[in-house]
Amino acid sequence: MVREYTTSFTKKSRFTEHYVSTEERRVERFMWGLKASIREFVLTMKPTTFQEAVNAAKVREKKMVRQESERGQLKRKSEGSNNEARRQKVGNSERKVWQGKSGKPYPKCNLVHRGECLVKPKVCYRCGKAGHLSQDCRMERRERLCCICKSPNHVQADCP
Repeated sequence: MVREYTTSFTKKSRFTEHYVSTEERRVERFMWGLKASIREFVLTMKPTTFQEAVNAAKVREKKMVRQESERGQLKRKSEGSNNEARRQKVGNSERKVWQGKSGKPYPKCNLVHRGECLVKPKVCYRCGKAGHLSQDCRMERRERLCCICKSPNHVQADCP
């Protein structure tokens, strides 16, 4: 990446000699085109020549690549040794499932987890009955119920 940027910078600087007329300006312009993480390192090195700036940028890039590969290796190691939770495929998503003392799934959600199951049955907002949704409700639209208290006398906005 630094190599490609250096090549591009050198080619383009031929056409804009007034921007890089001195070695100091050339170094400054080069540094401001680098990625922020590399630029910060090069700025602390305070290079006086273009070649020093390029070398410092290459050193920083190599260090960043090495750190990234080490992080990847550590991540793969930790993923392989994770015995506390296992992943269970549910539809198109994955959920972490607690492997506690009870291995029986809850009947409401069909999942194994700790504590009370918080999954609620689907209820129609129009009539208040379970088993269907408001879009499939057979109740006439004029006979709407309040979503909060299920009273037919008012709607949610007017609920006391």
